[in-house]
Amino acid sequence: MAYGILHDFLTGQTTKAYEYFGAHFTTQKIDGREVDGVVFRLYAPLARDVSVVGDWNSWDVGAHKMNKIDSSGVFEIFIPHLKNYANYKYHFKNAKGIYVDKADPFAFYSELRPGTCSRLFDYRNFIWHDSEYLKHRTRNFDKPVSIYEIHLGSWKGAVNGKIISYEQIADYIIPYVKNLGFTHVEIMPITQYPFDGSW
Repeated sequence: MAYGILHDFLTGQTTKAYEYFGAHFTTQKIDGREVDGVVFRLYAPLARDVSVVGDWNSWDVGAHKMNKIDSSGVFEIFIPHLKNYANYKYHFKNAKGIYVDKADPFAFYSELRPGTCSRLFDYRNFIWHDSEYLKHRTRNFDKPVSIYEIHLGSWKGAVNGKIISYEQIADYIIPYVKNLGFTHVEIMPITQYPFDGSW
């Protein structure tokens, strides 16, 4: 148990909770062998009977029950041999005694609407393509700042009947905010979300 990060999370002192909670591809030693899989961690202090359901177990609520590993309400399970992009949710009994399926609040990837599943994503192999920008960016700490706050999904919506990607929307948003005199853009929300009504 990573008590440092959990303590920091519970007291609002960490910006790195995503490194602990959610679904993380990893390797664990089982019966003396290194086994690839995914460790799931969920903070749900009022939940009971928590499990992970997904494509790999045909959404069987009894297949992968999570273990409560901390009295504050952290649940965990390691599931071997899972594949990137598999859909999943957490299934549990809530404080009202009702069983519900919920998307992962720390998911790195989500289904596109109308779907609401979280999806496994192995970010360890993600390649950033911003080295040229980072090399040449200026640190204008002494310049004025004017921030335009935006929710990309509701700002532009569909283009030619299709939801456009974050990269594509840059072609629209940058000239727009520059023309208005803004120097920075704050994107809401900063994490992926399952559908527009959830942010």
